[in-house]
Amino acid sequence: MSTSPKLREIRGKLDEIAPFPEGETVTAADLARFFAVRAQERFTRMAHPAVPFDVTQVAAMTAEFAAAHALLALAECDTGAFTPETGSAFVAAQIREAMLDGGGTGEWLYEHLGAETSNRVAKLAGELADEQAAMAATEKADA
Repeated sequence: MSTSPKLREIRGKLDEIAPFPEGETVTAADLARFFAVRAQERFTRMAHPAVPFDVTQVAAMTAEFAAAHALLALAECDTGAFTPETGSAFVAAQIREAMLDGGGTGEWLYEHLGAETSNRVAKLAGELADEQAAMAATEKADA
């Protein structure tokens, strides 16, 4: 599928919310935010009625969520909220449960991003899914 100016515009807005960290200094929180936004985007698009189920998208979303969740736990280690001895097994169990049944993924992403950002990402992801569905329908009609 080709890209459209509208798709590039939406992608640009998503990238503005949480750009990929660049430069010599990167924090766990910065990289976690990047992955959480990507996971929230996929999570929302997968729930869109025009988007067919795709196991690779589920796997990618789960990996992005796992990265964000683990990186946020590392960021909390820096503040003393978690320690490797007491927090890592707990966080690993949460990630494992999310991988097994998806439980908690949406709620954790909402919590990690906050209401405003989560809703903004969901809105943009919905627009992205709408545009992709429209483009697919046009390509199918032209074929």
